[in-house]
Amino acid sequence: MKLLLPALLLAASLPGRAQLLPPPSDTDTTSHPDDSGLVRYRMGTLTRVDGTTIQGYMPCNRIGYGGGKLRYFMPPLSIDAQLRHPHTIKMDEIQRIDVYGRLYEPMRLKGKAPDVLALHLVEGPISLAVYVEPRTLPLPLPLPMVGYTAVPLLNFKLSDKDHWYVRRDGICTEIPRAHFAELMSAYLADNPELAGKVARQEPHYLHADTPAIVAEYNRARTAGQ
Repeated sequence: MKLLLPALLLAASLPGRAQLLPPPSDTDTTSHPDDSGLVRYRMGTLTRVDGTTIQGYMPCNRIGYGGGKLRYFMPPLSIDAQLRHPHTIKMDEIQRIDVYGRLYEPMRLKGKAPDVLALHLVEGPISLAVYVEPRTLPLPLPLPMVGYTAVPLLNFKLSDKDHWYVRRDGICTEIPRAHFAELMSAYLADNPELAGKVARQEPHYLHADTPAIVAEYNRARTAGQ
């Protein structure tokens, strides 16, 4: 199993699940706000589903992005470029975005066009990504177990509208807060002990604990249990 690199604070790099692409040729390493001041952009690489790439200013300061489309800017960046020349791309045209050490991927659920670009957190037999809708009610993201860290996002906050996405054998599934115990325990059925803890809603095995639950499953699976 491949573990992600140690995670740092929000202002530091977060690892992608694969080796990051070389930095864009543009040497700008500054974080730039958009015209609203709510989204910040850094130089990064967007890979389309056809394998072609775009190097430009990509959003990087949120735990995922929704809406089905993504806005980015091409260098050189200026106020005029932000106000008059933004670029947009549909999320179903994106394979991945590597920016500031983070990996964002569109969540392709069965029978649905992707409308969420989630932040990749964990790699292993089960991989995990998260998208948090911007809300005013912050909840701290629980840290995964020491010794098998996924991404302890010390500066990230989850709201009451966090969405966890698990992927196994190439199939992406959202595990919603509603019916979490039932759905997640069924998803982990090949580890009866862990599935039982989730089904019984034991402390530290709830929806907010999803990174630690996935980390525990992956560790046990790698150990051959």
